[in-house]
Amino acid sequence: MNSVRLEFCTRCGESIFHFAMAAGLVYATVNRLLPRQRLKLYLICYAIFRFVTEYIRPAGVWWLGLTWYQWVVFATAVGLAMQWYFETRPQGNGDRAIV
Repeated sequence: MNSVRLEFCTRCGESIFHFAMAAGLVYATVNRLLPRQRLKLYLICYAIFRFVTEYIRPAGVWWLGLTWYQWVVFATAVGLAMQWYFETRPQGNGDRAIV
């Protein structure tokens, strides 16, 4: 019974997350914010969301107190954040690579 409640809670939370992100991404698109970075923003936010929700989902610990999925989304978020950084850092001539 408790696992059914937790599963329902995580599914409702995921629906709310996706709705909020969709609203935020529509706003960013209409206002031309974060061009070429919106997908990365969504994926990083989703990875963080899933990392946190894995604590309330019934899953086995894999390594260092985290589940396998937490390690996967952690690596994904770090990789995407690094890509975003390298794409937007200033070049030698002072220009940004990709904005």
